[in-house]
Amino acid sequence: MRFIKINGFDEDYIRPAIGEDIDLTWRFQRAGYKINSVRNLAVQYHLYHKENRHDQEQNYQMMMEKQKRNEFVCKNGLVKL
Repeated sequence: MRFIKINGFDEDYIRPAIGEDIDLTWRFQRAGYKINSVRNLAVQYHLYHKENRHDQEQNYQMMMEKQKRNEFVCKNGLVKL
């Protein structure tokens, strides 16, 4: 239900990292959820893939604009608003 409250992943982001990680954190926090770290409490597996470093500036600027407008429910997510 929590993921539905913020309308899932924001599909406006075109690069990984900011759009998949940082974006979710601030949106959940703005929706009123407390973020708890599971560092040293959970096992995390990461699938191997070739390193894919891209410039994150476009995603970062987009996230900053959405934060200024307090758009924590994305318009291009599970439901296209």
